[in-house]
Amino acid sequence: MPLGRQQAWSLVRRTYRTASPGTRLHVLGRFLTCPYLRVLDYLPPQARVLDLGSGHGIFAHLALAAGAREVVALEPDTRKVFLNFPRPGMRVVNGYRDAVRGRFAAITLFDVLYRVPLAEWPDLFAQLRGSLSPGGLLLLKELDPRHRAKAAWNRTQERLADLARRMKSLPPRVLQNCIRLLTGILEPALILAMGALVLLIVLAILLPIIDMNQLVRL
Repeated sequence: MPLGRQQAWSLVRRTYRTASPGTRLHVLGRFLTCPYLRVLDYLPPQARVLDLGSGHGIFAHLALAAGAREVVALEPDTRKVFLNFPRPGMRVVNGYRDAVRGRFAAITLFDVLYRVPLAEWPDLFAQLRGSLSPGGLLLLKELDPRHRAKAAWNRTQERLADLARRMKSLPPRVLQNCIRLLTGILEPALILAMGALVLLIVLAILLPIIDMNQLVRL
């Protein structure tokens, strides 16, 4: 069943509505920058799907809504596992690839390989191939090193999410001091950025007027 962008975003928003603001922001960033909907087009009808490195489970929810029979969301980060908000047909597994069981019509990986040492890739792909049903599909989306800005953005999202989770474990007083420090750094930077933006807008307005005045004098 095709899943439109508006329908998909409505599903994601309902699913994570009770999550923390930081988690919702991360989910929004992933939804907007990751081609989940394009990958859905390749899923076989009524497929049993393994989403390896599923994170918060965004693709698992979308795949079920698009007609998948079952989705196994495998995620090694225990903290993310508890933020998956499972639904019927979705099985969340906390573990690594050694926890993979059974065969699947499709296996998906979204921005996972850059966290796996290159020496482990052959064994990983051999295992995934053995976990596919006859005619099954391995659907891989990875950071493109040629698109440096997008690759940096994806890595920044992951690092900020990791930082936010680590900060939650800090004592309240230490956490407050960290927030004050970050705010003290970000506020001046934001003011400078806004000033630069205003300057660009003013120049964009004034330059054509200056050019017209010069033409009139000529």
